[in-house]
Amino acid sequence: VQTINIRTQCRGDCAPLKVAIPPQCTRTDSLDVFFKDTQLGAVPKIAVVGCGCSTATEPVAEISHYWNITHISFASALSSLSDRSRFRYYFRTTPSFANYAPAILGVLNNFNWKQLAFITQNQNLFLQILSDFEELKQNLVDGKTEVCCFDNHDIEMDSSIFEDNGDPVAAAIKIFDQGRFHLFVLNCYSKHARKIVCEALKRNFVYPHYGWIMFGWYPDKWWTEEVAGEHIDECSDEELETFMKRSRSLIIDFLPEPDDYYQTADAGISTDQFIKNYTQNLRDSEYIISTVYIIAFDTIWSLALMLNKTEEMRMSNVSKENSQLMNCSHLDGELVPLNEFNYSNAFMGCVMKENFHKVNFTGVSVYTLLDQHTVSNS
Repeated sequence: VQTINIRTQCRGDCAPLKVAIPPQCTRTDSLDVFFKDTQLGAVPKIAVVGCGCSTATEPVAEISHYWNITHISFASALSSLSDRSRFRYYFRTTPSFANYAPAILGVLNNFNWKQLAFITQNQNLFLQILSDFEELKQNLVDGKTEVCCFDNHDIEMDSSIFEDNGDPVAAAIKIFDQGRFHLFVLNCYSKHARKIVCEALKRNFVYPHYGWIMFGWYPDKWWTEEVAGEHIDECSDEELETFMKRSRSLIIDFLPEPDDYYQTADAGISTDQFIKNYTQNLRDSEYIISTVYIIAFDTIWSLALMLNKTEEMRMSNVSKENSQLMNCSHLDGELVPLNEFNYSNAFMGCVMKENFHKVNFTGVSVYTLLDQHTVSNS
């Protein structure tokens, strides 16, 4: 945010970007922050960035259009967030988790594995991945989908589901005790995955006789007591780290090709220099390691471009009848300086949403294009 505030030449009279962070990644906390920041008497906000995980993002994304606020996120991959009829003013710069089911199938295909079990947290994000894989598996059986060199009738799978406040270890034991599976998918958040991994260690469910697939977006060193904030008597950090080195992670790679690392992005900084700056900032205790830091920068940059485009239109005296604004011309309100925006200005809120659709640039991560389907990165 500091870098973008410096590098963005804001058109007109507008305030720098600021950030408010919910204390926990939950529905309640994100809504609390949103309502506090939009309550009567508070300075009107012109956009929402976040809210972090899909659980926190979903409720805010579903209501932000009632305040005529555009909303963009960089760490929320729930597939249903692509539904424009529900999330009208919402965009994102991270791919949907719809990509994970084909990726898991690809891992099976690559290693010629025939079976796997999902240990799944009862949240929409993870239930969707499980549902997507089950549908993909059925399509293979029905001949609707083909995977090269894969005997699609041989896939055996099962799943054990646990509640948010339930016992992930008990769910894992239900699968372990069957004795049929040697490949497991940790389809849950990292704090639960850590407990399951410890139970697997106790049972010696380790490489090379057992395989584990997990998400690459977990926090750095998520298996340690320091990051998890919770002590486990049965397993040390060192034991869990050894386990991790023999597991496989599914990672969505946000980095450009190596040859492009040193090319200056549209924000005036190269990927290489951005990574160096981020690494330097981590030495400050106020910063925490993030697995999505590079896409977060491009997300804030896209927001800055949208705001500048909106301000340019106002300063150019673009009228409601202009063809660029045909989707918004029927709404009440007008283009005003960004710092004069209020939540009843439906016309300006719509214009900002439409201007998000026009954002495309070369970022420090990938080429970013925001379109009518919320977002696509290439």
